[in-house]
Amino acid sequence: MSNFLLIIFLITVSFLEAKELKVVFSRTTPPYVFDTGGGINFDIVKESLEYKSHTIEPVYVNIARGVEMFKSNLVDANTLLQETTDVKGYYSDFFIEYQNCVFTLEDSNIHLETLEDIKKYHTIGFQNAYLYLGVEFEKITQMAKEKYTELADQKKQVHMFYKNRTQAVVLDKNIFQYYSAMLKSEGKITNTQKVVEQCFFNPTKYQVAFKSQTIRDDFNEGLKHIIKNGKYDAIIQKYSKNYFKIQK
Repeated sequence: MSNFLLIIFLITVSFLEAKELKVVFSRTTPPYVFDTGGGINFDIVKESLEYKSHTIEPVYVNIARGVEMFKSNLVDANTLLQETTDVKGYYSDFFIEYQNCVFTLEDSNIHLETLEDIKKYHTIGFQNAYLYLGVEFEKITQMAKEKYTELADQKKQVHMFYKNRTQAVVLDKNIFQYYSAMLKSEGKITNTQKVVEQCFFNPTKYQVAFKSQTIRDDFNEGLKHIIKNGKYDAIIQKYSKNYFKIQK
């Protein structure tokens, strides 16, 4: 086989192996994911899969719905899972980490010496936080009983916090800052309320769960590639600079 024909053959094989993948993303986690397209997680996953010519069809749902869709084989991949959640699949290398914190208002005079102290106060966590933030936190939420609830809509979670409809919220610091900026730009909250941020949690690392081991391996290879060539860092820097520019 001539070199020219060999090249054509390899290109054809690569094209046939490339797939369009239905990938679950959260619909309420900017700057990580915007349901209009883009975001830190979206871009990292997209660029990593494109290394092997795969394309994605994003599916924007809440965490619980995304888990069910993955279990029911309605999607090819889910970006909202960790291997520790015991959902069967082929898990990628870690591709992003979140820093979850407890936020209270300074004027509320709430004093949290330890994470366990939140059981004394009405607290709203993000959906399935009790699963993602470790065994200790899960036990604390069980002890808190009706004082602890969870919401899928994180903008609503932040809005309720500023309106004193809850005493504390648990969510990623970047998401909290994003929605705080948005609510201020919309005139729904003021700039005078001082927030206390306490990050009792270790960073939470996320993987992508795939139905196909081959696609998982392709993703890992692509992820290593974009880290090595600087594209990964460029994605992080792009959104770090721009996500506070909220359109009114």
